[in-house]
Amino acid sequence: LFALADRPAKTDTPRPSVFLWCGTEDRLLAANRKLDAHLNDLGIDHVYKESEGNHSWKWWDLHIQDALAFLLAE
Repeated sequence: LFALADRPAKTDTPRPSVFLWCGTEDRLLAANRKLDAHLNDLGIDHVYKESEGNHSWKWWDLHIQDALAFLLAE
């Protein structure tokens, strides 16, 4: 994901909208925070949210509603 984010930042390629959510108990939390910081450093507009949850269907199912609302608003 980091390399993909770098590619449009170095060209005139249109940048896609990006929505990220990660649970605070997710094993991927540190990686998601690094990606958020990387996107900020590149000036890529995105939404990053954290809240209670882990890497399981229960939390993904709950927060997919936020992702869908974000995509539909574009």
